[in-house]
Amino acid sequence: MIFDASMKIKMRLSTPLFSLVVLCSCIVYGQSQWRPLGEVTAVEKLANGVELSAAKTRVRITVLAPNVVRLRYSAEGNFAPDQSFAVLPGAFPESPKIQIEDSTNAVVVGTGDLQVRIEKSPMRVAFLDPHGQVISEDHPRYPVSFDGSAFQVWKSMPLEEHYFGLGDKTGPLDRRDLAFTTWNTDIGYQESTDPIYKSIPFFIGMNKGSAYGIFLDDTYRSSFDFGKQFWDAYSFGAEAGELNYYFFYGPDPKRVVSDFTQLVGRTPLPPLFSLGYQQ
Repeated sequence: MIFDASMKIKMRLSTPLFSLVVLCSCIVYGQSQWRPLGEVTAVEKLANGVELSAAKTRVRITVLAPNVVRLRYSAEGNFAPDQSFAVLPGAFPESPKIQIEDSTNAVVVGTGDLQVRIEKSPMRVAFLDPHGQVISEDHPRYPVSFDGSAFQVWKSMPLEEHYFGLGDKTGPLDRRDLAFTTWNTDIGYQESTDPIYKSIPFFIGMNKGSAYGIFLDDTYRSSFDFGKQFWDAYSFGAEAGELNYYFFYGPDPKRVVSDFTQLVGRTPLPPLFSLGYQQ
């Protein structure tokens, strides 16, 4: 009987607490002038992907390899010239075969290794494995949004998922429950200082041994929040620039890293004499 009574007390306390957390989350999201994508109004099939319109925003999703997908968002509907300081031109020269299914509620792009499902109302992107299991998806409560030149992407964060990457950062190897800024700052720092001197906007998500990676190709000051703001969502965004990111599916983390380095380039092995007295 004592156990039952304590459980009832916990339930009474947890219900208003949960409601307060949800309310605070909505208030935080509402404080900024974020403009969500809204509903898909047009779909155009491409040879290597699909292009969608949602109000004045255009989204171009292209398949570079069976497990590598690029997503570009133009808030005003006009894509800038395709150029990058990080990505190698022609990194994936062979376009894979894809299948595109356009139904009333969603568009599905299949590669054999991966499915990209774009829900139409409201627009929301999900990545699924060949068995239809969700690998990663846009958060249903916090859609991809724009605020002037800034943008933010929120993804659902499973309880057992963990995050690694972003280059040289202080803190633990697992980035879950932490938030970071990528903006090179070479000053004296302590264990919790952020940002510091290196910006690599790439991370790996691991869930029950299955891995995927996301690379945000943006040179502006950007942010990565792995559940510090919302307990069930992680996010990434930047102050300006085009929302342009790449999704890599493993499920082996070695494959994710290999495809990422194929995209941005690999450091050649230096000759032995260049190591000097460290030989």
